[in-house]
Amino acid sequence: MNKTNINYIGQEFNKVKEELQNKGMRTKKTIFDKKIKIGYDEEKNLVYLECEINEIDLSTETIFKGDDNKIISLGNTKETIDHKEISKYYTLSISGYSKNFGGQIYDELKNLNGINKSYIETITKVWKEWHLNDMQPNCIHQKAFNCNKGDFTKQAEIETKKCPKGYKYGSKWLIKELPTEVIKQIQYLFTTYKMEDLK
Repeated sequence: MNKTNINYIGQEFNKVKEELQNKGMRTKKTIFDKKIKIGYDEEKNLVYLECEINEIDLSTETIFKGDDNKIISLGNTKETIDHKEISKYYTLSISGYSKNFGGQIYDELKNLNGINKSYIETITKVWKEWHLNDMQPNCIHQKAFNCNKGDFTKQAEIETKKCPKGYKYGSKWLIKELPTEVIKQIQYLFTTYKMEDLK
């Protein structure tokens, strides 16, 4: 028989984790995982895109600390870009690859043969907007910037001053909540995509 949640507070995590929902870890459920062939590179190698959408539930995550790993709370939240605390959200990840390249391949897409351009343009727009939507360094009051260019500390200070809530730019990963309509759109695009015949 399981104890009530409050009875776990102060207990050593390793001694009770088997009793906890999902063993005290966050719950990750893959709701969409699709790999598609989109075209050919200049050497006629097939190029693929892969999309994964996950549902994350932090309500099962146990927080513990100290040398003895004592539980201090059950359930966790993360902050959104508009400063809400949420425990459930969706994540989107898209990447592309072929024999010669892989990762965030936006620049390579325009050089491919056999692609369905209208589909790829729409996929790319969603990809750029929502890829890794749970790893946003900026809130809605701030503008994201390339941390590899210029003086990061100075730029982060400028952006930090823009937030009336006092969020320090880049101090943690914020969540840009993935709308249901975007989930449906990307599922449709990846499910119905067909390469064009090569001329």
